[in-house]
Amino acid sequence: MYGIGMVYKLESQIPMTPAPYLIAGIIFVLMNYFLLWDDNKNRYNRLKDKENKEYEK
Repeated sequence: MYGIGMVYKLESQIPMTPAPYLIAGIIFVLMNYFLLWDDNKNRYNRLKDKENKEYEK
């Protein structure tokens, strides 16, 4: 009975406080953005170089 009460208490708390999930999601997105920023810049520059070479031909 005590265990069921604890589970019910946890379940009732989870929907009331979505803030930790929201903050974790924002941090996750920012981390990915900063980690992939150099990669995306390099990919964009490679595409531009390829287009310029094709244009010069």
